[in-house]
Amino acid sequence: LYAAGSLSAVDQDVRVARRASDDLFGAMLDTLTYRAQSLVPNVSAATLRASGSLYPEPIRDRYLSLPDDAPTRVLSLARDLTATAPTPYDRARAITNYLRAFSYTLDLPAPPRNRDVVDYFLFDLQKGYCDYYATAMVVLARAAGLPARLVVGYASGAYDAAHARYVVTAADAHSWPEVYFAGVGWIEFEPTPARSPFDYAGDVRPQPTTAPLTPSMFPRADLIRRIAVLLLGALMLGLLLSGLWFASEPLRLRRLPAVARARAIYARLLAHASRLDV
Repeated sequence: LYAAGSLSAVDQDVRVARRASDDLFGAMLDTLTYRAQSLVPNVSAATLRASGSLYPEPIRDRYLSLPDDAPTRVLSLARDLTATAPTPYDRARAITNYLRAFSYTLDLPAPPRNRDVVDYFLFDLQKGYCDYYATAMVVLARAAGLPARLVVGYASGAYDAAHARYVVTAADAHSWPEVYFAGVGWIEFEPTPARSPFDYAGDVRPQPTTAPLTPSMFPRADLIRRIAVLLLGALMLGLLLSGLWFASEPLRLRRLPAVARARAIYARLLAHASRLDV
């Protein structure tokens, strides 16, 4: 199931996967058409700067951890990039800006064997595509004390003004990091230079008022399928009964007396002639 932001409601039954009660990381359903309602971050830089560093214990345990053998110079780089940043938001921005100075390319050699990929990207390669940038920022952010996670999905695609919709294709596949802010939640950042950065510097955007999304608001896909099956079954039954009616016509005629049988056949011929304008 694909949706913008954090999924909050769907118009039909879904199967969800969670790391914790408030940590949804996947949802699946059996249909191709659905309506979903999401929560999209609507915060300003001032709000993010004021969020502080008091993270819930499950967030600290899962999203600040790094491998014991993380390269020392990667950890040192994270500290150097964020040493003068006064808030978690400023630390995240400093890491983002550093990575966006690298070059974007899809033409890359395979990473060396037995080499830490983030270390190789940051100090040798210094170019790449979204997976490299997102992974590097997650590692640097965690090393700087910021809970971070990797997100894989799709960018917003191209806007189709004629139909007021976004068209997203396989070419929009993308990965990016999210950083957790206390009292706010997960916020996206864009370290990949080929994509426009997220801008949280402005004021909070006004939110439209919408009714809650419930299954009764939209036709359920399984209900539509059931109605279609019932209609098709009714049509097939009608055709079957019509066939049986015409197939039994000779038997009914044979049971009539000769004069009545002749009159019935003559009436049938007149009816056909009338429909054919004969």
